[in-house]
Amino acid sequence: MTHGATGKHGYKSEGVNFYVFLHHAEGLLPIYRYFNGKDHFYTANADEIGTTKIGEAGKGGYVHEGIMGFVSPNQFNGSIPIYRYFHPVSGDHFYTTLATEIGTTHEGQVGALGFKCEGILGYVPSH
Repeated sequence: MTHGATGKHGYKSEGVNFYVFLHHAEGLLPIYRYFNGKDHFYTANADEIGTTKIGEAGKGGYVHEGIMGFVSPNQFNGSIPIYRYFHPVSGDHFYTTLATEIGTTHEGQVGALGFKCEGILGYVPSH
C-alpha cells in the first residue's frame, strides 16, 4: 500500500513508525499479537490476555495470532520506546514511537483524541 492510500476497512497507511527485532536473542521479549474482530492488541506480557496458543481466545475475546517480533524490555543505546495507548470509547489500541502524536507518555494520562497512555510496550532500534 502506498503512503496515504486508503485500504481495507478504511485504514490509511501512515508509513513505518518503527521496526521490531525479527529473531529472538538473549534479553528480548516476544510481542504477542491478538485480534478480537475489531482491534489488534500487542503485548510483551502474555498474562494480559491469558493465552499464547495460536487460535485460542483469551480475555476480551482477543484471539492469539502469533508473535509479531521482539522488543527489549530495557532502554539501550540508540533505542526508542514504543508507547501503547487505548481509547475507552472506540476500544481501539494505538502504538507509536512519536510522543507528540498523543501528547502524553505518562501511564494513565489521557492525551489527544481521548487516547489513554498504557505505558511502554518495549524498546526498539531507532531508524
